[in-house]
Amino acid sequence: RVSVLMEHPRDTVVRFMARIYKHQLTTTSGGNLSVLDTEQVVWITPKGTDKGAMKREDVCHRTPDGEWHGLAPSTEWPFHTRIYKTRDDVRAIIHAHSSALIAFSLVGRTPDTKVLFQAHHVCGTVGIAPYAIPGSEQLADNLSHAFASGVSCVIMANHGVVVVGESMDAAFERFETLEFAARAILCSRVLGPVCPLVKRHLDIITETLEATRAHVQEAESLEISYRTMISEEREKRKEVIAFVQRAYHQRITTCTSGSFSVRIGPGAFVITPAGVDCMTLDPDDLILVQLGCIPGEGQREPSARFPSHAVRIHLALYQAHPAIHAVIDAHPEHVSSFAIVHEDLNTRIIPESYIVLPRVVAFSVEDLTDPPRMASAFGERVHSALIRNMGVIVTGTSLLQAFDRLEVMEATAKVTLHARSLGCASLMTDENVEEIEEMFFNQKRRR
Repeated sequence: RVSVLMEHPRDTVVRFMARIYKHQLTTTSGGNLSVLDTEQVVWITPKGTDKGAMKREDVCHRTPDGEWHGLAPSTEWPFHTRIYKTRDDVRAIIHAHSSALIAFSLVGRTPDTKVLFQAHHVCGTVGIAPYAIPGSEQLADNLSHAFASGVSCVIMANHGVVVVGESMDAAFERFETLEFAARAILCSRVLGPVCPLVKRHLDIITETLEATRAHVQEAESLEISYRTMISEEREKRKEVIAFVQRAYHQRITTCTSGSFSVRIGPGAFVITPAGVDCMTLDPDDLILVQLGCIPGEGQREPSARFPSHAVRIHLALYQAHPAIHAVIDAHPEHVSSFAIVHEDLNTRIIPESYIVLPRVVAFSVEDLTDPPRMASAFGERVHSALIRNMGVIVTGTSLLQAFDRLEVMEATAKVTLHARSLGCASLMTDENVEEIEEMFFNQKRRR
């Protein structure tokens, strides 16, 4: 991570453009990125360069005297420089042509980020700017006016999106999170109207997160002895990172959403930190939490990182169920579609879905205040849950099993949405389910 912190702006621009292109969030010719360094030099993607094969020497820059150096800059450099003048807190800008956000731009609407707490927390309210020809001063005027209101994300009518941040990491997190939320909203349209979080729900979630943060900060003041990480724990930490990054490459999570944890022996677990890009994680970043008590009353190892905001739910599950050895919470776009319309996910669609996930329970935002009660809903036949406007939780006797359940849950939601777009989807009959119960769960069929 030190190398990333000391990274030259050229390399930052190339690294994030490659990431955006790889995830099909822009096209070969579409979009542009820029970084404003501490010397007030703007580093930006060049005009007409292949976004999928950009090199560091392609990145051009503009010095404070207004002179450009290197290749010709992106045609849309005027709005980049104007935004930097308008907002002194901005140090990075992303403009891309991601499909879901373009869809919103075509109808002159912005995604309601309150459908998912993660989106609202990361992106805030989304602005909109009227159409103007690319590269024009009018477009620069429109965007600078929109960002002057303090928003961090702006939909460009009939064009795309612009996202800003205090760093490229922050801008990318917002961009990716907003695109995921937009996709979830689009997918949900076959189910029904979305149910955004209201102020009461936002207050409940915020208070829950603040209480968790206060507990962990109190724990940091406890005197804890350092220890050498045993080889088994080291391997578990590596396994967690491998699955976190696998989920990201599978587009099940965004770079900072969700959390993964795994049990370490009978009395502790390690969990991913909050707000850290999963592609920069290393084993030492994971945080050890002891099971003897709730965070704040117990101990965790000294760390500059803050554990995932879902740490108390993970803890409650491990305490209530010794057989659980892994927990994942995430916000996959198709499952999230069910969460934002408050519809249950029925797994009786194909044998695999029912065998892997016999029953998916649902929780409300209010349930977040009582993690032990949430944990009590899990059991021998319940390994997964939907949390309205939040996402999903899955458990397993191993990280592999939990991850498989997460993938099957997302696949189940996806095919259900596809089927609903075609017509009335049929479910397996009671007879079908009884046959599965008898064969796979050793349950005798009813006579």
